[in-house]
Amino acid sequence: MADDVTVPQSDQQKSRIAGVFGRAASAYDQVGPRFFAHFGLRLVELSQLHEGAAVLDVGCGRGASLFPVADRIGPTGNAIGIDLAESMIDEMTHDIRARGLANVKAQVMDAEDLRFPAETFDHVLCGFCLFFFPQRERALAEMRRVLRPGGRLAISTWGKFDAQWEWFDELLDSYLQDPEAPSNEDDEKLAETETPAGMLAVLGEAGFADAQVVSESAWFTYGTHDEWWATLWSHGVRIDLERIEARLGSRGLAEFKAETRQRMGASMRSGGIRQEMSVLYTLGARP
Repeated sequence: MADDVTVPQSDQQKSRIAGVFGRAASAYDQVGPRFFAHFGLRLVELSQLHEGAAVLDVGCGRGASLFPVADRIGPTGNAIGIDLAESMIDEMTHDIRARGLANVKAQVMDAEDLRFPAETFDHVLCGFCLFFFPQRERALAEMRRVLRPGGRLAISTWGKFDAQWEWFDELLDSYLQDPEAPSNEDDEKLAETETPAGMLAVLGEAGFADAQVVSESAWFTYGTHDEWWATLWSHGVRIDLERIEARLGSRGLAEFKAETRQRMGASMRSGGIRQEMSVLYTLGARP
């Protein structure tokens, strides 16, 4: 009998994340109010890209930042988006071809193992994925390695959650009771990405200079509860919804959905369901 092969825990985590986002790829940022597109454009605006720049977008998703990058750098620049989910890259490749962008491409790649020579890019962007990396320090070291001296890093992370929606996290926790839930160490690492002081420390420890944080928020509206529910399945919350379904079955998931409808409370308005989202944009440079 062949020896058992033990897969490192970080690789197992990456496989799960790639699977979830692969299943979400066709709908990712394509349903609901498209907040990723809004925040992706702001990340690019704050990055101050120049025409002709070489840009890497880590965790590119469906191009929330990558397509605004293409507009900024023009035909003399080049942009590469990477993502761990193969289906996401398939969708991105189709979108790039549909837009006729010859100087933009998308590749399946692990952020912790960037397959580019050192000092390849003028800018590296990383939108809403730093908290998914099992070895965050390694991913940041790779981003620093592929930047040219003086090259700029721009990261977006979620700020503090809208207090009107605290009930949602509490409800998730009550349904999950999940042994695969993040450990205390993981919770602490996530908390660091939610505050300006935490993000400044993260970039400083990774060897980036001139770090600054811009904090912004924006309101988004879902037309109906069904639209809100469909949007949850199109991004990272899908991880928790799939865990509920695996633990409690389709009936348990249906009960969870029904309870969210009942508990919308202050989030419900005559014009739809409103939610405020807070974001931190952290900028730094390779010395």
